[in-house]
Amino acid sequence: MHWLTKPNHHWGVKKIKIDEEEVCGTKIVPRMVFTNLELETSEHPLFKRIWRFKHIINQESPLLTTEAQKAIMENNGKWPWGWNNHEAVRKAIRFNQMVVSFTGISNISGASVYKQKIYDNVDTVIGYEFANALYRGRRGALKVDLNLVNDVTEQTGGGGEPLNGEGSL
Repeated sequence: MHWLTKPNHHWGVKKIKIDEEEVCGTKIVPRMVFTNLELETSEHPLFKRIWRFKHIINQESPLLTTEAQKAIMENNGKWPWGWNNHEAVRKAIRFNQMVVSFTGISNISGASVYKQKIYDNVDTVIGYEFANALYRGRRGALKVDLNLVNDVTEQTGGGGEPLNGEGSL
């Protein structure tokens, strides 16, 4: 199952998980837990075109509930077959917010550049992948159709959750 964040097409490097911690026996205080997220990246020619990366949901994924991690472990490290639907995936994933942070160096000025985006759990869409926004121009040059950057298509095999409105995030 694929899952995407919207409205941008960046996947999480870190996540925030809000837990409750009991203090002095009676008062419950929320706390934030930051966890690195292992990513699988496609090649990126210095961001000349589109750079996609994804997180594989497996038994080590910090995005899964403890129960889901245990079920995957008991199933020899494989995603349970009965969970191959958007309802089961949604139930197995647990996070409140995900913080995506990018840092880099500008090729023009040499200055450090930063970008951060926070995604809420409700910003994720289960069972979709981003539409291919690359195409060849009339002279064969590779180009990006910016109108398709946030568009999604249902993953191969179906199983995506219903979208509100059109097929665009």
